[in-house]
Amino acid sequence: MNDKIILMTKEILRCDYLPVYGNTYWKTPNLDALAARGTVFRSHYTNAPSTAMAVTCLFSGLEAHELARRYYSEVEVFDQAPTVFTLLQERGYATHVLWTEGEHRATYPYSKCYGEGTRFHKVKSSPEDFAAALESISENLFFLWIHMPTVLGDRPSLGSDIDLFDDFVGKVMRAFPGADLYVSADHGHMNLEKGIPVYGFHVYEGRSEERRVGKECRSRW
Repeated sequence: MNDKIILMTKEILRCDYLPVYGNTYWKTPNLDALAARGTVFRSHYTNAPSTAMAVTCLFSGLEAHELARRYYSEVEVFDQAPTVFTLLQERGYATHVLWTEGEHRATYPYSKCYGEGTRFHKVKSSPEDFAAALESISENLFFLWIHMPTVLGDRPSLGSDIDLFDDFVGKVMRAFPGADLYVSADHGHMNLEKGIPVYGFHVYEGRSEERRVGKECRSRW
């Protein structure tokens, strides 16, 4: 297992925003290079409609209906199953979460699935702030979850920042050469396809696919 493991997620990262899934507008050389030497998932779906529930499922490998949590309210520390964080902490990994101050307020109280000793880096929404935070991660053995906001910097709308996202992926690759890097959505997206208002998932629409890795992580580690 690699000494440096990084999971990058982005709020509402739709498949059809990315050239690797057929988009012809954006140029994403860093994501394309990562996909070329890695694995692209095409048939995995989001597990829950909210970020907090989705990340709990993601890191524990449990399905949403298996969670003991039944209400969207502040929760106790998650102990229903091992998580990616607790499994790696047991193996001596330092664990980090890098996200915005707003995401910490909106997600942490409702998930708390990060084990003990995880360091939380809370930044503004600009790619420059995210990049600066990378410099504070210096351990030889670490797991880093980077969760990026719906829209980066001062871009105006969903999907208008894919070039900024790709550029940051490149910065992560250069900052931690040789690291295992995974890129995913955290859950589904808001749309009105076929007149159906959806936040989270609609299994009949390919564009609501999520690259979910929770179960695979648990089986590997």
